[in-house]
Amino acid sequence: MTDQFDPYYQWLGIPQEERPINKYRLLALQLFESDEDVIANAADRQMAYIRTFQSGAHSAESQALLNELSSARVTLLNKDLKAEYDQQLRQTLSAQEMRSTPPPVPGQNTSLPVPPLAPSVSRQSAPPAPPVVQPPVQKLANFDFSKTDKPKEKKGKRKTAKSRILKAIAFFLVLVISAVLYLAISGTPVPYSPKNETVIKVLNVLHIKYKNPDAIVTPDSAN
Repeated sequence: MTDQFDPYYQWLGIPQEERPINKYRLLALQLFESDEDVIANAADRQMAYIRTFQSGAHSAESQALLNELSSARVTLLNKDLKAEYDQQLRQTLSAQEMRSTPPPVPGQNTSLPVPPLAPSVSRQSAPPAPPVVQPPVQKLANFDFSKTDKPKEKKGKRKTAKSRILKAIAFFLVLVISAVLYLAISGTPVPYSPKNETVIKVLNVLHIKYKNPDAIVTPDSAN
């Protein structure tokens, strides 16, 4: 290849700073690419592009570059050859990295710089803390619980008074009904009196026959 024409740069865009060129860079692949389909497609693409220059003024350079591309394709598609090449390439890259790192200057502190401490905030400049507002607490010690029980006591008294009245009425009705039933069954005369007025009214309402001593006919009254 002539010095005037650089096929790596003119055709593949690889500058002098990236020399020597590894096989991955030659096929425009990422370092240590492992997918075989990606490797094969990249090699075929590069070789098809370089073949377009075979009939031109740089046919010799095109053929030489095609041979390099074919060699890179064979190496990276063979597992054993690829493993051996990857190991050599890692060693070469690590050596280049060591050469590119400048040696430390004697007496120079190579430790990592310590970040500056944040400026301390004085107590005077700090804003005052807001006052703590406590909720009102009801004083239970002075609270008179007897006031709250008075309505309940009144209600209880009313209930007991009503129950007593109802019991008295029920008891009175039971007595009246018992007397009415007794008189109706036994046929005992019911003399008229203010006390028996209620019983006589109940007998009349129920249409129960009873004996009235005023209506009894005696021999003296018959004469």
